[in-house]
Amino acid sequence: PQKKVCKTVLKHFDAQYSEELGEQWHSARDVLLNPLSWQYGVLLNRFSDRTNLKQWLAELGYTNLLPQTHPKSQTAHIPLQCFIHQDPVRIPTQSHHPGWLKQYFLLNAASLLPVLSLNLKEGENVLDLCAAPGGKSLAILQTIDILLLLACYSTLTKRNVQRIQFYLKHMNINLAVFFVDVVCITVVSALAAVRPGGVVVYSTCTMSRAENQSVVEAVLASYQGVELLELEQHLIDSLSDNFCFAHFHPSVGQLVIPQKDKTWGPMYVSRLQRIY
Repeated sequence: PQKKVCKTVLKHFDAQYSEELGEQWHSARDVLLNPLSWQYGVLLNRFSDRTNLKQWLAELGYTNLLPQTHPKSQTAHIPLQCFIHQDPVRIPTQSHHPGWLKQYFLLNAASLLPVLSLNLKEGENVLDLCAAPGGKSLAILQTIDILLLLACYSTLTKRNVQRIQFYLKHMNINLAVFFVDVVCITVVSALAAVRPGGVVVYSTCTMSRAENQSVVEAVLASYQGVELLELEQHLIDSLSDNFCFAHFHPSVGQLVIPQKDKTWGPMYVSRLQRIY
């Protein structure tokens, strides 16, 4: 049965997001209130037997969301594969069987944007501080062969981040990338833990300016030795046919907003780099 919508909360959202997002909020509202309109991405598992799987998806009308070669190097293969459908269809979720790997996973395709924005290099270390339920950690493993992936599922506090930082230092592990979906003070802790030149990706699944742009702006204003990294334009261009991006001025990240026939999101992503 469909869950009831709290009219008081909806009224608050209407007031807040109409001001922050303008007309884009009204179409996003319609999508979010209608689960039958939601689309589902099919993330392929590169570690499993996928014989005939792509052909089956193609026959159902699915297409690959991502290019299979890197736009800057046509010979560089992109192992991450996610298939989407233009209609709100959903294939069955595969059950777990001992000794057998699932061929695919269903997810909101916009959740791949934080992973794609990492621009991961082979052999790097990654710490995911918002690994619940673990979709982004899963997508990282489908993207490239990294040296170390640490995924944190427990309650995240500044003390816990500092504890992680302490142990990483004594284990002589230099982190290249952090994933965070937490408050400003923990973003600062993540920046302190990542090595100089490393990247912290701040990502949320909310459309709230207070939890998105305002957090990044506060970090940039209070933390020295950090700069904002724009998401690569070729990445935005390659996804624009299927994702609807919000219009921010000035831009301190990218926000995917669900719209009719493009129901992916919400998903906010911003990249910060530690300079020294």
